[in-house]
Amino acid sequence: MIILGVCGRTGSGKTTVCSLLDQHGWACLDTDRVARDVVKKGQPCLQELTVQFGTDILRGCGALNRKRLGNIAFTSKENQLALNAITHKYIMESVKVWLKKQEKRGVAVAVIDAPLLFESGANALCHKTLVVISSTDHSRARIESRDKITSDTADARLRHQKSNEELLSLCDYAIENHGTLEELKESVRSFIETFEGEMK
Repeated sequence: MIILGVCGRTGSGKTTVCSLLDQHGWACLDTDRVARDVVKKGQPCLQELTVQFGTDILRGCGALNRKRLGNIAFTSKENQLALNAITHKYIMESVKVWLKKQEKRGVAVAVIDAPLLFESGANALCHKTLVVISSTDHSRARIESRDKITSDTADARLRHQKSNEELLSLCDYAIENHGTLEELKESVRSFIETFEGEMK
């Protein structure tokens, strides 16, 4: 089984690319979904976050108040690092369990869709890595439309992430997403053809 890590800045179109890879028959894991699961009520990750950041991050029912956690965690670099140190290890555990299941199923290619592929250390599990690249203008427009936020807020999010240049230097493959959905689909088809050709 070949493990492919897919990353890209917010608004790059990474989720669409992974959806197309999934439609092709590759097994895909959305680590954003995993990240939501590990902080559910009663999970050890949430308990550890409560010890680190206090019970203010909880709702009255004991579930995580994401907005409050975000407000606390992103006030300082130290808090952000503490948040990542706690959550990433639980996410990685879940990813490893998922990969074992895919291997037992006889999957040819398992895709880890991870926005923080390198920051989380998930790249160490991958045989190959792919970055989805989009211009800042395109990414900003997608984020504004998707999350209903201002241009300034979108820019702030992009500034806190690795640049396209950094990700290109770290990854084995790249798909550019500057045009239409049909153009992106064609780029994905071309990538799949190249990747599967190299697997033979």
